[in-house]
Amino acid sequence: MKKYIKYQTGFTILELMIATTVFSVVLLLCTYGLIEIGRNYYKGAAVARTQNATRAALDDISQSIQYGAADPLFDEGNTVIPGIDRAICIGSKKYVVGATHGITVEQTDNSCSIANLAAIPDKPRQQLLGENMHLTKFSFDVDDSEYTVSMQVVFGDITDSDTFDTASSTCKGGRNGQFCAASQLESTVRRRVKGGS
Repeated sequence: MKKYIKYQTGFTILELMIATTVFSVVLLLCTYGLIEIGRNYYKGAAVARTQNATRAALDDISQSIQYGAADPLFDEGNTVIPGIDRAICIGSKKYVVGATHGITVEQTDNSCSIANLAAIPDKPRQQLLGENMHLTKFSFDVDDSEYTVSMQVVFGDITDSDTFDTASSTCKGGRNGQFCAASQLESTVRRRVKGGS
């Protein structure tokens, strides 16, 4: 009688456990890499969106100064104070800047005057900043015939101390860092159209 020896082929339980562990580590590293790529993409998109909005608002104000028929008029000061909106009239445009509402612009019927700076607008205002963007710094300085406009815009939750440093007006890194972006720009312009006060 012949004896048949049966050879078992396959992997042992130990080999399967080692292969599963190695595969899990590789999968974990790939997942972490994809999450970081997503975070960097959203951070880059937030920074680009914030810089574009800041640049567009600064360009709008600068062009109004360059081509305005009269010198800019201020209501009471030229810097942003939290909770207080400031009005600036440049030509036929009335800008309202403030930490609460960002930067809005209203087209007036004729040139602005001190009397209509404080007037409640009867027309809708156009918001120059995007959604969830906040104006944290704004200054408007006049030196001889040059006007310097400086502003900082922050995208994200500026009340979250884990994301935003209110003392330095900068975004912090960390787990929610991709949801915060800050852009600070300054422009010095001269009026091209002479006239007015």
